[in-house]
Amino acid sequence: MNSMGQEIRGREFSAEDLARFRRRLAQETGSLRETFAAGRSSSAGPFIGLELEIWLIDHNFFPAPHNQLFLERLADPCVVAELSQFNIEINAPVERLEGPGFHRMHKHLSETMRRCAANAHDDIDTVIAIGTLPTLRQQDLSLEAMTPSHRYQALNREAMRLRAACR
Repeated sequence: MNSMGQEIRGREFSAEDLARFRRRLAQETGSLRETFAAGRSSSAGPFIGLELEIWLIDHNFFPAPHNQLFLERLADPCVVAELSQFNIEINAPVERLEGPGFHRMHKHLSETMRRCAANAHDDIDTVIAIGTLPTLRQQDLSLEAMTPSHRYQALNREAMRLRAACR
């Protein structure tokens, strides 16, 4: 079984893949429903986890499509590729919503961002955490800008198939 964000073998989803996904989703949803109904959910208190979307940008603040080389050099399992070759994602460890949890999360994100910035400078790029990059151009939004990943190719094909089916 693949975890969230892991690469897959194929470049498209078969009918069997989709049926297996639906079965697993139904099983997991049923299991969660039973756990809550039986009062077996955790009483450890509230926790938080987060991911921070990061842009790789060049010295003119335009998207810099280098995430594969960037990630190879950084070699940090908490920093992974995103859909576009100019995006990465920093994943923070799950922390309790009390005591020093926020401080540890802040420290982790700050240290990781500093390492990402230093790593990006090897390409004469930098990193920025921003919702939508104001210098993003139409030409940046193409299939050629997509991170080379079977997972993203399969998701794109499925999205296009469903879009065509809705017409």
